[in-house]
Amino acid sequence: TDEGHILFDLQVIEEDKPTSIEASVKKVNNTEIEGFVKRVLGWNEYTLHFVARFNRQFETMGGWQGSDIIDKTDEVRVSSDSDIGAFLKFSLGIDPVVLMKTGISYVSVEQARLNMETEMDKFGWDFDAAHMNARTIWNNLLGKINVEGGSETDKMKFYTNLYRAYSARTIYSDVNGKYTDMCEKVRQLADPDSPVYGCDAFWMTFWNLNQLWGLVTPDISGKWVKSLLEIYDKGGWLSNGPGGIEYSSIMVAEHEIPLIVG
Repeated sequence: TDEGHILFDLQVIEEDKPTSIEASVKKVNNTEIEGFVKRVLGWNEYTLHFVARFNRQFETMGGWQGSDIIDKTDEVRVSSDSDIGAFLKFSLGIDPVVLMKTGISYVSVEQARLNMETEMDKFGWDFDAAHMNARTIWNNLLGKINVEGGSETDKMKFYTNLYRAYSARTIYSDVNGKYTDMCEKVRQLADPDSPVYGCDAFWMTFWNLNQLWGLVTPDISGKWVKSLLEIYDKGGWLSNGPGGIEYSSIMVAEHEIPLIVG
């Protein structure tokens, strides 16, 4: 068609439904938007900031606040647990492709923009270059184990699960080492290349994943230990499951200790 829209939905379906406290999407200029959503889920309160930039101008920005739909606006905002989102209208003409870069941060919008520019500006607007960079990074990691014999299906299963053994972990700190701790205080890491990690928990990892990480990627295991000690130094407790860098208190025992000792 001659027109196209990109939607940003800040109240998406999740495993557990969080409560939104406040949220906003704002137009920065005709090629960029920024925003945040502040939420609480059980023991974890956090604010996710984001920036999105496009390779071409959008004509208008609209959105929805609860059940109210706004066709043209520079900002949509709610201060309660309401549905909220934004949509950008593009005039496509003969070129239907719209490219987008995004960045996120738990610290600030400025940090989200820094993350985006640091990680993505080196590719310009070359989608294939960004794609190949991601493939190379994952191939280098997965290629640390070379499987021989067996069927292609067996190899696919193996490498798919090896991928999952690493992708289930999350980096919470920004490219310059800033992060928001368990008391919502902004902190600065001494070494930004050794980030603060998060995950749902360490229960069961002591059977298999701890050994896998230690043997195949001891550098990542070392960074995990530094991350756990950073959380301990700032919060006073070791975390057996640093979800959002908070203390979940879901699982008995301290399964992070075998990881540290290993």
